[in-house]
Amino acid sequence: MKKIILLFTLLIFAISSLKAQTGERWSVEKANDWYAKHKWINGADFIPSNAINQLEMWQEDTFSPDLIDKELGWAEDIGFNTMRVYLHSLAWKQDPEGFKSRVDRYLTIANNHGIKTILVFFDDCWNKQGKIGKQPEPKPGIHNSGWLQDPGDTNSREEKNFPELERYVKDVLTRFKNDDRVLLWDLYNEPGNSGKGNSSLPLLKGVFSWARDINPSQPISVGLWSWGLHELNAFQALNSDVITYHDYEAPEWHLRVIEMLKSHGRPMICTEYMARTRNSRFSNIMPMLKKENIGAINWGFVAGKSNTIYQWDTPLPDGSQPKEWFHDIFHQDGTPYRKEEVDLIKELNGIEHSGNGAMVDNAKFDTTINGKQVKVYTLTNKNNMKAVFTNLGGRIVSLMVPDNKGKFTDVVIGLPSAEAYQNSTEPYFGATIGRYGNRIAKGKFTVDGKVYQSSLNNGVNTLHGGKDGFNLRFGMQPNQMVICLF
Repeated sequence: MKKIILLFTLLIFAISSLKAQTGERWSVEKANDWYAKHKWINGADFIPSNAINQLEMWQEDTFSPDLIDKELGWAEDIGFNTMRVYLHSLAWKQDPEGFKSRVDRYLTIANNHGIKTILVFFDDCWNKQGKIGKQPEPKPGIHNSGWLQDPGDTNSREEKNFPELERYVKDVLTRFKNDDRVLLWDLYNEPGNSGKGNSSLPLLKGVFSWARDINPSQPISVGLWSWGLHELNAFQALNSDVITYHDYEAPEWHLRVIEMLKSHGRPMICTEYMARTRNSRFSNIMPMLKKENIGAINWGFVAGKSNTIYQWDTPLPDGSQPKEWFHDIFHQDGTPYRKEEVDLIKELNGIEHSGNGAMVDNAKFDTTINGKQVKVYTLTNKNNMKAVFTNLGGRIVSLMVPDNKGKFTDVVIGLPSAEAYQNSTEPYFGATIGRYGNRIAKGKFTVDGKVYQSSLNNGVNTLHGGKDGFNLRFGMQPNQMVICLF
């Protein structure tokens, strides 16, 4: 009897230990708490412009950290804080340690630009099979002509392949499961696409199970994308920590999807949207997603070898420019396809114009100096003139005024952050000066027969109030600033 009790006790302990090591779906409360700790999530699906597919991005010979760094700099400039990036199991199979090292380097580059990453494992879209090595050149005018399924067709249907795929998923997850640079794990892009339907369900169930075994600190999810795949949809929605989804419809239809998915009570991230010729645009979708507090990750960033400026179903085999780009935001030289779109993205991310065509990111002024809170204020008049001020010295950071043709230009030199103003060798840019303007010779002046010595900050002279003038003082409000300009 004692042996039976002991065996039973050991069995309970073993089950409890296994449960502790194996993750469970996050509670609604945990998911919402995680979401509340992040700024509004927005960005793009990203592949560098010199890569036709995931393999070309990640293989050692074609991994391009300098280009990634440059292009993610453009993402930072418009306020994007998240990029969704596809991995590929063949790149891992070729060189597991090198692959993980390259992923780590990518994450470092992205993090240096203030960008977190959603990493995607499997994918049922586009070409059935990929091969390690040199990748094909793009087919002119054809959308995503070289993009690869992962693990491919028929590999994804054959359970004999699952043990190696399990090793891949668990190896990568184990390496990065507590890495703050990773925002979320997207386990499987559009399962059932390319006519595969429910044949993708076994692999879908497998990858959720493998991820739960590793139990990463980041949430896991698989995005809903086709409302006709009922069994797949149900499994994805009921096993994801955070609800992710794709929607390329016009805003009224997209909003109906949002209202339906709200029934789960979980945070939501749209991980694919923005197809201009289908009336899914930055102008009508991105503001709606922000209003609904839903993450906004559009498809396409820099036009390149992926050919995603072309529509899915309207190839231009001569490679000519489409009348309207389908996806993508930037040309390869960093100029925007449509400046008004970039301006809208910046505005939604709280970025205002600053001197010499730069931008003011309000977040970079969100600091305290000597116990005082630095603030930024924006004033606009009926003629759309706009002035941006900071209470650090009552400075004009930006002043947008029209020329005789109505084109707006920033006419002051502004710096990008409070820290930049503190450390500038030109401490009076845009500032209120005083108590005295101009120079006091040798810092000495006489009042009622008494000689006063002020601090010297310009050689042997006092300039604009000395070392602690108004340019470094706090407390000015917009109504105390230079509103006469308006």
